Amino acid sequence: MNTEKKQTKTEELAHDIEAFLQEVIGAVEAEGEEPRRSVGKKPILPSLVLWSGMIVAVLRGLGSQLDVWRLVSWDGLWHHGPYKVSDQAVYNRLAQGGSDY
Repeated sequence: MNTEKKQTKTEELAHDIEAFLQEVIGAVEAEGEEPRRSVGKKPILPSLVLWSGMIVAVLRGLGSQLDVWRLVSWDGLWHHGPYKVSDQAVYNRLAQGGSDY
């Protein structure tokens, strides 16, 4: 029983942190506009979405880079629609430390 209470409190805290992140990141995004993609150019996963996805994946108990890719490319993150990027694109960006292309 005590373990269930602890689990619930942990889930609530993770949810609260994610809601806070969503609010703060929404405010940061409002300041700047996403650059437009040229026709024929490969889609780029914005750093803000990549690193937010990493934090949310950890908060949700997801444990791999593939889970981060699924989060941003299948489900979409919050109000961001799914980004049509390959799993390898996410791996490469994480390996580079998220630096801009």
